[in-house]
Amino acid sequence: MSSSTSTPIDYANLPTPPKAVADFCLIPIGTPTPSVSKEVAAVQRLMKASGLSYSMHSAGTTVEGTWDQVMRLIGQAHTPRASKRCVARAD
Repeated sequence: MSSSTSTPIDYANLPTPPKAVADFCLIPIGTPTPSVSKEVAAVQRLMKASGLSYSMHSAGTTVEGTWDQVMRLIGQAHTPRASKRCVARAD
């Protein structure tokens, strides 16, 4: 019988992926009207200013960059809307 030993993984120091593609949407809750055009325009301005590759579509926004860039941008898109009771979904 052979026994295998595995090297423990240092989860706290794992690197993030060099490239990431994420699809996300922000869902406003409790808005006075069903229109979300102002929110969509604000996210579009943020995406354009980021310099990252992105595509807006009917179900959300797809953004490409490094893991850290993409996660930061999704967080930035959510932050101003958080006070308006907004849910972020990312795939």
